[in-house]
Amino acid sequence: QLMKKSIKNEKGITLVSVVIIVIVLIILASIATVSGISTVKFAQYTAFKTELQLLQNEVNALKQDKSNDELLAYGVEMTDSQKDIFSVNEISSVLNGKEGDINTIENDFRYFSQEYLTKNLGIDGITKDYYINLKERIIIATEPVTYEDVDYYMLEQIENGGYNVQYNNQIGELTFEATGEPTNDGGKIIISNVNYTGYIDKWEVQYRLQGDENWKDAGEFTGSTYTFEVTQSGTYEVRLKHGDEVQSELLTAEVIDSIYIVSNEQRQVTNNGYTAQIPSGFAVVPECISIADGLVISNVSNDINNEGNQYVWIPCAIDGANGTLQYKREETKWHIDVDNGTSATRDELTLLGEDVQYSEGDLANGVNEEIAQEIINQINAEKASVEKNGGFYIGRYEVGKENNEAVIKQNKEPYTGVKWIDAYNLAKKIEVGSEVTSYLCSSYAWDTALSFIESKPDSSDYGSNISRYNGNWLNKDVLDKEGKVIKEAGLAQRLNTGLTTPVCNIYDMGGNVGEFTTELNPILDETVVLRGAHYKYDVPAGERWDYSSMTSGDSYGFRATLFLK
Repeated sequence: QLMKKSIKNEKGITLVSVVIIVIVLIILASIATVSGISTVKFAQYTAFKTELQLLQNEVNALKQDKSNDELLAYGVEMTDSQKDIFSVNEISSVLNGKEGDINTIENDFRYFSQEYLTKNLGIDGITKDYYINLKERIIIATEPVTYEDVDYYMLEQIENGGYNVQYNNQIGELTFEATGEPTNDGGKIIISNVNYTGYIDKWEVQYRLQGDENWKDAGEFTGSTYTFEVTQSGTYEVRLKHGDEVQSELLTAEVIDSIYIVSNEQRQVTNNGYTAQIPSGFAVVPECISIADGLVISNVSNDINNEGNQYVWIPCAIDGANGTLQYKREETKWHIDVDNGTSATRDELTLLGEDVQYSEGDLANGVNEEIAQEIINQINAEKASVEKNGGFYIGRYEVGKENNEAVIKQNKEPYTGVKWIDAYNLAKKIEVGSEVTSYLCSSYAWDTALSFIESKPDSSDYGSNISRYNGNWLNKDVLDKEGKVIKEAGLAQRLNTGLTTPVCNIYDMGGNVGEFTTELNPILDETVVLRGAHYKYDVPAGERWDYSSMTSGDSYGFRATLFLK
């Protein structure tokens, strides 16, 4: 009995188990079916997203290479029935959020079939047809992919767009450059060379003064460049971002208003171990701020177009070892014609201070005791200025002529055809101010400038070498600094100012026209002295030329200097 009962019970349990197992299998089968459908839907969604990203990348590249008119030549005009897609809620909500006129955006869409994309744009692997606005880089699938009860037509839907971007914001690497420039109202920071490996093209700009805790917003932009204003000088930290998804590293941009903005205060620029004084009414020329390479000032603020008179600072810093001024020359250095019978180391002041007689020709042409005393006072003032301020300014170019006025600008006709006394008086009128005095260049200033130039290893023979610094000689081709012919031999002999090879940002000392200086030899027949090379003769920048005070010609010009008071 017991055995039978036991067998019966076992059979009963087995039948129940079978029923349960069948039910469980049915449930599992149902789950697998649902799961399989979900997996397929997700795979379709992922494949569609990848295809849109591929197509977006190609559209972006095409937009960069073509004009808007060229872009409108691609694709096929949409039919009225095809334009019904713009009324689909998922699409209209995205398009209405775009910048620009919605009708224009819709009218610029074209139809692109799979075959057209492959044949005409070389895009392989596309499985759908699309409507594309190439100008705005917007892509719409003609048929949606449905995933989790949402119909997807566009990347903006898939990526949730952030804020009003013109195309997908796939995460990528973001780089850019930032530079600062001063303005009359403070300064500006220029964003350039924005490069991003993803699909975002709209950026938020944030900045702050170095040391500040809080960031300031400077607006939004698309493209690769952007400029915004700041109200004060200093070093700024700048970054770009797109919502919470993309953020660049910090870059710094320096805005130094004190060297550009004209004010009534005496200002200084210090770099490379030197200090330059910036007088009121003048500003440093951008990209010419290095004192060692020739700091340039102009009487026009932020003179990027070379509109003002320009001068180069000649540093004469005190040498702490012996208390002397670097580059300062108390005596003249270069060769004087033997027929003068004068010494090459004779000082201008010594010569002028002697009890000399002036010829009738000198007196008739403005060379007299009064002028000699003026020059003595000038050179003493120059040396005192150098002692006080550590340097002086020499004209960046020979004096040129503009509207019959004496100017110190590039590409002007040299102011020639004047006698020495005319050059002397014209130079004094070029700059008149409370902080500077404009003079005709003295040999003291000329030789000091040559010493500064020759302190550079690659121009140590500037005053004595003609082969590397000149090139505008008569009957010889004129070459620019890259060796290209800018004027052929045998043509007009005089060149415009500033076409010779510059050293330390100084032009024309080694060529173009000879230049009158304040150096005088009143005890000699040839009273006035010109310095430097000119186009008629193969001579170096340190050369002296003695001429009569009544001399004038198309190969004789002059240079001005500025000394701070």
